[in-house]
Amino acid sequence: MAAETMSARIADAWEQAWNHGEVDALDEVLAVDYRRTSLIDPRVLDREDMKRTIRQMRASFPDLITRVDQCIEGPDTLAILWRSSGTHLGEFADVPPTGKRIEVAGASFCRIKNSLITDEVETWDPRDILATLGIHSLRSARENQEFL
Repeated sequence: MAAETMSARIADAWEQAWNHGEVDALDEVLAVDYRRTSLIDPRVLDREDMKRTIRQMRASFPDLITRVDQCIEGPDTLAILWRSSGTHLGEFADVPPTGKRIEVAGASFCRIKNSLITDEVETWDPRDILATLGIHSLRSARENQEFL
């Protein structure tokens, strides 16, 4: 499959999953043995974990919108530059809803095999969300009377 077509498929699946909560759209672009790692989190997520993560983020930020800003393609790789925004209306990382609007940006670096993503390494800084919410640490969020 041409890289151009792969980029379009991924952008469409991400839009369906992240923006509309239709996480099964990821089945069209993620291999059955898909693995996602992060530069900030040692856990390895599989395809079902990824779907669960999206559901959790959408529960915290129900109006979440993720845009694919750019895809940079190679023969068997793809880099995705993305940006997400939403309103904190549900608990996030043990932080009660604040009603504040967040925006974060990140990148995902993917390995492609048989027109499916087999491996993804993503990077973004969740402290961007916490800072926007006025939280300096999770401990301060729990101790602050405003959030109790």
